[in-house]
Amino acid sequence: MNVNELNRLLGNTDLFILDQILKGTFEPQMKILDAGCGEGRNLTYFFHQNYSIYGIDKNPSAIRLIHFILRSNYHDMDTEHFVVGAIESMPYRNEFFDVILCQAVLHFAQDYDHFMAMFSEMHRCLKPNGLMLISCGYETPGTKGKGNSEFSYQLNEPTIRQLERLFKLEKVTPAKTTLIESRPTLIELVFQKL
Repeated sequence: MNVNELNRLLGNTDLFILDQILKGTFEPQMKILDAGCGEGRNLTYFFHQNYSIYGIDKNPSAIRLIHFILRSNYHDMDTEHFVVGAIESMPYRNEFFDVILCQAVLHFAQDYDHFMAMFSEMHRCLKPNGLMLISCGYETPGTKGKGNSEFSYQLNEPTIRQLERLFKLEKVTPAKTTLIESRPTLIELVFQKL
């Protein structure tokens, strides 16, 4: 397979999601939600493989673009699976999804309470034994209050332990952090709902 074919199949998918694709985390029968999907950069592979994929984003222009992409290229995909809305008040049934992706979104929470409202809502929509894959700004030890972040909210170790305890989650893989020069640190987590 050449580079052009890979680009067509994968698009601009985040490395974190690509890693999970290569590990075989996703199966075609799974219902997958991209919470904060934007214009769908992490969905190209799932579109090509005809997964049951859903997306929600508060930006109407982003959802219109996904609808256009689906109508133009993926005629079997349901545009109604992609809706304008807020993560903290999603229109889905309890325990509806097998997998929820939330990539580089939660760190835009206004504060801890807003973060918890979004996380709680994703948890509500996730099936037992389902997977939640999140990447979020991460407060590395010694950086609190130093003004090093462009994000309004950052996860830290105590909050991660609190999420595991409150929501009965288990890390499937060790957390990974990514440091990009002159940018805030990101943490990547794969949780399973017990």
